[in-house]
Parts: sequence; C-alpha cells; structure tokens
Amino acid sequence: MFGCSLYFIDLYFIYKYSGDSFIAYHKTYSDIDKHFEMKYHRVIRSKVNHSIVMFLFPWFVSSVTDFAVWCLFFDWQSTAVYSIVYFAFLMRILTVLELNSHVMLIGYRLKAIADVLNDHVSLADDTPCRIKIVKKSPQIHMMYKTKIVPIKTRATSEIVTLSSYYLLLIQQANFLNNFFGIRILLYCLYSLSEIISLVNLMGRIVVGSVVTVHLINSTSLIKCSKPDERRRNYFSAFRSEEITLF
Repeated sequence: MFGCSLYFIDLYFIYKYSGDSFIAYHKTYSDIDKHFEMKYHRVIRSKVNHSIVMFLFPWFVSSVTDFAVWCLFFDWQSTAVYSIVYFAFLMRILTVLELNSHVMLIGYRLKAIADVLNDHVSLADDTPCRIKIVKKSPQIHMMYKTKIVPIKTRATSEIVTLSSYYLLLIQQANFLNNFFGIRILLYCLYSLSEIISLVNLMGRIVVGSVVTVHLINSTSLIKCSKPDERRRNYFSAFRSEEITLF
C-alpha cells in the first residue's frame, strides 16, 4: 500500500509541475547558460551518464536474476504480475537520477559564476576596499563609499548580471525542493522500512526463530519439470519443518 501511495503521489507532482511550466523552466536556464557561455555541459553529461550506468546496471541484473528465480519455482504468469515491482523501483531510481542531474546543474552554474568573477575581478593588494577589473577591456576602478560612477563595459554589465543570475539559481533550488522534496522524503522512509524489515528477517534467521528450506529440498525442486510440481514440493518442504515465528 505504501508503494502504491508513492506511485500516486508521483503522478500528482508530475501533473502539477509538468507541461508548460517545466518547459519554461528549462528554457530560462538554458538561455542563461548560453549568455554566460556555460562550458561544463560535457562534464555534466559525462557524470550523468556514469550515474545512470551505476544505478541501472545493478537494477537490471538484480531484476533479471529475481525474475528468473521466480519463474523457476513458479509459473511465469504469476511472476509477470509480480514484475510490476521492478518497474516501480525503476521509477524511483529515475526520480533520484533526475534530482541528481538538477543539483549537479546548480553546482556547476555556481562554478560558472565563480569563473566569471575570477575572469573579470581581482582584489587589489594595496586597497582592500577597491575592486580592479582585469578583463581585456581598459582597467576600471570602482571605489566603495565614493560617488565614482563606473564605466559601462561588457565586463561590468556581466558582473551586475551575476546578482540576478544568482537569484534565479535560488528560485531553481526552491522549484526543485517543491517538485522533489516530499517525494524524496517518502522514498527515504520507504527504503528505511525495507531495510528494517530485511535486518529483522536476517536477525531472526541467525537466532534460529525462522527455519529456512534445506539446500537438498531446493535442489530437488530444480530437478522437477513442471511448475505445479515445483510448487507442491516447495510448500511440502515448508510443512515438513516445524516453523516457530517467535
């Protein structure tokens, strides 16, 4: 039930924040990246591809292995119905990967701001309150606490634009918090409940309160040819043992 609730919550947030608003969101920041000559797209693409391979390859291997085991001991129709769990887990992985890519974009956009500042501005050694422009354009000195008006050049215009760019990054962080915040929190709670259940089961197996099927019984199941015979032998193996839950 918890997993089904997560699925409907995902659909609600996708319906609420998708469409024209999400397209305008991407268009705004892509235009800003072009204005500031964002040069980290290749690095971001490489890291995103690495994250996709690192997450999706273990998911594919574990899902195929689990599906094969279920098909081996049961019929494939019941296993196909159960396989919807694999795709639900895949949707959670893709959501986390999407959030990771957005956070990575924010980090590299902040780094782009730092690159612009390092390219245009350096603090003068002799006067700590003075900023010296060191771009190819003529040197411009802006004295704080004075009435000197700076010369309008491309360098100063870019520096002035950085404040609005930084405010847009704050708005981007707020948008991502609204879009992913509740969903990631519920994912963490769901994963925590699964970990607690797994630890509880492993602890009960270690202390001997749960009796597992012997390896010889599992081997005899593999030798059976029909799925119905496998199921009968599987449950008869459990009935032949005295199972104590607590």
